[in-house]
Amino acid sequence: MDTKEISLASLILEDVFRKDAENSALTLDISRRELQIPLLVEESVDPEKFYLVEGYRRYVSLVQLGYKHTHCIVQKETNNAERVVKRLGNEFHHKKKSGYERERMIEFLLKNGYDVDRIARETNLTRATIRKHMKSLQIDSDVKKLAELNGVGKDGLTRFLSIKTMNEDVQEKYQDKYLAKEIRSYHVDSIELVANHESFNNLNMSAQDECLHQAIEQTRFSKTNANRIVNSVLLKEKFDQKSHRYMFQEMNKDIDKFQRDYLHQNFLSNLSKEQLNKLHLFITTLADKTSLPINWRTFPVENLERPKRKQMIIHLNHQK
Repeated sequence: MDTKEISLASLILEDVFRKDAENSALTLDISRRELQIPLLVEESVDPEKFYLVEGYRRYVSLVQLGYKHTHCIVQKETNNAERVVKRLGNEFHHKKKSGYERERMIEFLLKNGYDVDRIARETNLTRATIRKHMKSLQIDSDVKKLAELNGVGKDGLTRFLSIKTMNEDVQEKYQDKYLAKEIRSYHVDSIELVANHESFNNLNMSAQDECLHQAIEQTRFSKTNANRIVNSVLLKEKFDQKSHRYMFQEMNKDIDKFQRDYLHQNFLSNLSKEQLNKLHLFITTLADKTSLPINWRTFPVENLERPKRKQMIIHLNHQK
């Protein structure tokens, strides 16, 4: 493609849309290898002036390095909106802009008579991508400015603030955590699963907070985890038949796992007296709370002789 050497002073700069057009790594690269990709410009009514369409970071780097002229690809003049369309299409597909910058470009086009279909058609962006960026237009501008300044992801912030089931104070608390990078976008996946649970909206503020805290603490999270957290907290708050049934099924799973993990020779026959005491305390506490008739609950563990291998096998078989 033919290029033309143009004076940097003759370039007309329009909306930058970027938080910061400076890029030290790019400036260093140009200083070492010179400019590898020419700027894209359009003609203007003044034959000595050109609109800069694409390459704002390269332009800033060239100015910082003291360049007076550079090679440019020159196209016919269109208008401000069409130049933004070119920039959005080119830079989106090369991942040169952040989500906040893309949102500002889409917002500009919407205010200048474009709709979703036209933006998609002229930029090759999908309609779903455009609508995703449009959702964040509803977020408070001050919150977005702080998020962009702190370098936190826009998609995660948008998804988090779109949750409608969360107590206002709880949402503000976790919004602040997100803006401070204490929680990340992948945590929002877990938060969404919990917050979208059918019973989450019925929890009070402290119970919701506990659910979200537990969700964030777990690195790998699924809908099963969300069900367990919300049903467990809900049942502690008040009796709920559905939650009770669910937690009883979970208890059976836990008991099955307990039997698989602990009711075997290598574990039981090697318990210390201290460990046996703790186990005994747990069993007697369970017996007391459920009124189970266990007749050896006062048996002194200090006098307990370790069961022999044959006795242990008989004991385990008896429990099956």
